[in-house]
This record gives sequence, C-alpha cells and structure tokens, in this order.
Amino acid sequence: MGKELIFRRYRYIILIFIGMLLGTALINILIKMGVSTIDFLGSDYLAVYETVTVSGSMVWKYVIKARLKWFVFLAMGGITKFSILIFSMFVIGVGISSGALISASVTKYGMWGILVFVISIFPQFVLYAISFVIILKMFGNDRAVFKTKHKVILFFAAVVALVAGTYLEAVINPILLRKLYILMY
Repeated sequence: MGKELIFRRYRYIILIFIGMLLGTALINILIKMGVSTIDFLGSDYLAVYETVTVSGSMVWKYVIKARLKWFVFLAMGGITKFSILIFSMFVIGVGISSGALISASVTKYGMWGILVFVISIFPQFVLYAISFVIILKMFGNDRAVFKTKHKVILFFAAVVALVAGTYLEAVINPILLRKLYILMY
C-alpha cells in the first residue's frame, strides 16, 4: 500500500490528531504568554451543579439547533466539488477544539481534568462520529455507490445518531458532570 493511499484512507484520523496537537499548543502558548487564563468548567460553573436544575428539554432544543447547523453544512458541502476540503477543515476544527479542551481541563484540574474532558464529550461524540462517517460515505469524494433507497435509510440513520447524540449531550452529560463535581469536591 503506497503512502498516498494510506494517507487518503486515514486522512481524517491523521487530521484530527494534527488538530488536537494544534489546539493543545495554542492553549499552552496563550497561557505562557499570559494572554488567557484557563477557566474550563470553572469552580463557579461547576458549583452551580449542586444547586440549580436546568431544563433538559430547553438545553436539548438549543443543542439540536447548534448541531443540526453543522450537519446540514456538512451534507450540503458534501455535494460540492470541495467536499474533501470542507470535511478536512471540519475535522481539523474538531481536533483543535478537542485539544484545547483537554489541555484546558488538565491545566485546571490536573489528572481529574482528563475525566472532566471525557465525561464532557462522551458518549455523544461517538454518535456524532457515526453520523459524520455516514455523511462522509454518502457525500464525500470517496463516496461509496449506494442505491437511492439505501441513501435514504443511511441519511435517516445519520439523523437518528445526531439526535441521540444531542440528547446525551443536553440531558445525560449534565447529570454525569454533576456527579463528577460532587466526587471531586
């Protein structure tokens, strides 16, 4: 297998790790320059978890709207001749934000920061990744050939994965973060 074929096959995995390195480096540079202090899920924010109950349905509506914008953007971008560029930029952006979040959480909470990061992104990002891979297979330049009937089913599966991920992000993750906060403090 040639180097070009290996890169083509694993480009999104490589790009997410490059993005994570960039995000980590960016946060560390900003901290060293004194430009920014890191307050990822700061103590005030986490203290609210003990006393405030947030309406899960209100948060869910907000999260669905936010994630649906990206979903539509990727699906629409996937039908253009710039799909690989659009998908690549999206994956690098996800990597940068993930790298920045993990760096910020470890800087703020030490080893607990890894657990804070994992709980804040898991399990919804597994479902988001499934949704992204389906969109990638359907609309990317390396798209597999699917019959129209299969495309409808796959698109529906991608939407279901997205909606399930938003539910987990809006309703389940705050509960998990509350339990972690109680455990930490």
